[in-house]
Amino acid sequence: MVSLTLKNIPDDLIGVLRKAAVQDHRSLNQEILHILSVSLQSRLQQTEVSRYIEAYRQNPESPDELLGLLETSNDVLSELAWDDQ
Repeated sequence: MVSLTLKNIPDDLIGVLRKAAVQDHRSLNQEILHILSVSLQSRLQQTEVSRYIEAYRQNPESPDELLGLLETSNDVLSELAWDDQ
């Protein structure tokens, strides 16, 4: 695994991160990794959904087919999901 050093973290941000870590029963490092993981998964999902919506707009198919594409997309994204423990 790779190590990463963060510098110049504002005091108020580190305070919020520490509180979140305590509430979630995680170390500060685990909390930061969890937040990054959730954020990146959300971004990937939004990108994937946007791609299917744009494809649908350019070549409209039945709503059932669009739902099938979105379900397939969710399956693919779940395979890409990081282990955030």
